[in-house]
Amino acid sequence: MALTAVCGAGWLLAGPAGLLATGIAAAVTTLLVVRLFRVPPASRTTLRRRGDVPFADAPYVRYRKLFSGLSWGQVSARQFDYATRPHLERVTAALLRARCRIDPVANPGAARELLGAELWALADPARPRSDDSHAPAVPLSEVARLMDRLEEL
Repeated sequence: MALTAVCGAGWLLAGPAGLLATGIAAAVTTLLVVRLFRVPPASRTTLRRRGDVPFADAPYVRYRKLFSGLSWGQVSARQFDYATRPHLERVTAALLRARCRIDPVANPGAARELLGAELWALADPARPRSDDSHAPAVPLSEVARLMDRLEEL
């Protein structure tokens, strides 16, 4: 009601230009009053970034990746081939090169003969990866047998 009176007074004093000027002044005044009395927004909780989460093993990124790969490898043959087997291939290749002077990529026959056909199948880089998510995974006892055999070298 007050806005109508102010705009009417502007019309009477200056015609259409007065109406426009008083209308703009009234709108600006209304916005300033609303802004003055508005309720402040609730404080936002800051979300932690992934790197901010404290882990007991925070400095050991490689350890977490290896642990994650071993954990996922127990789900299915596909998960074993894509999560666990790359770690086994890398460890097996490094130990065979360092301790026996055998390159498993260049001479897979010697590696197979040294480890045995069953254990070599777990770390053979030439073996195709499984895409079957329903096939059972390689048990961790087999992975432990491969690690024991590598430690014996």
